[in-house]
Amino acid sequence: MPEGHGLSITLGDIATGADVTATASSYTYEDKNAGEVKTIKASGITLAGADAAKYVLSTDAVTAAVGEITPRTLTITAEDKSANMGDAIPELTYKVDGLVGSDKLLEAPELTGVPDMTKAGEYSITVIGGLASENYTISYVNGKLVVGVSYVVTVDGAVYYVLPKVGSFILPAAPSFFCAPNPRAGCKI
Repeated sequence: MPEGHGLSITLGDIATGADVTATASSYTYEDKNAGEVKTIKASGITLAGADAAKYVLSTDAVTAAVGEITPRTLTITAEDKSANMGDAIPELTYKVDGLVGSDKLLEAPELTGVPDMTKAGEYSITVIGGLASENYTISYVNGKLVVGVSYVVTVDGAVYYVLPKVGSFILPAAPSFFCAPNPRAGCKI
């Protein structure tokens, strides 16, 4: 029997110690949504076991009100990212585990993180929100953004980020000067 549906098949008038079990080939729910007092029908019930041939089923289907169909848990996980100092903040993404069949989120979650892309380190990516049908409860797993080290080179007030694995860095061209032959005229850039 599928776990958690709450329906059990009881065999009456079975001799003590007899090897007989009942199994249903299918189960159907009147209402598959999460909630209390749901009706389930087991059909295609057959007997099995060494003593099964000694017994006859009065019916091959039973219907009963079961307790509660509980919501399934789905998990929304913020995916880990990496970048280097000076890079733009990467696009934050998530994955969803636990949806059944063609079910989808009704509303996307919000991903937040405030990394300082000028400093190497590990920053948290937080996932909140998102909406699914009443058949689900949502759990969250936060992610992380790792900002790798870059060299910081400042030239005339302009900041450049250079990856340590790069062997060389080409600086911008130096400004050119023009000095007039007349020393009183000065130099111009």
